[in-house]
Amino acid sequence: MIKRIIGLLLSLLLFAWIAVIATDYYLVTSEKDPQFCVNSGVNNYFDGTVKWCTGLGYKVFNYDRDSIKAIQFGPAWIKEKAFNN
Repeated sequence: MIKRIIGLLLSLLLFAWIAVIATDYYLVTSEKDPQFCVNSGVNNYFDGTVKWCTGLGYKVFNYDRDSIKAIQFGPAWIKEKAFNN
């Protein structure tokens, strides 16, 4: 009985985690801000800014620079792209 309860709880946690990632991915692809950021900030450069958000297992970078205007959604280990002007 305990194994069943633990299995059910783990399944619910996995489902909730997938729902969080899917929700933020949908928002980002709709050019809206993600809702489930654990940590976020802004990096300022001479030609613009990069907003970043760390979620539960993923990162989002919103580039608003002269050299690039894009949104990058990926796993937690991705790093901000460097652009030379």
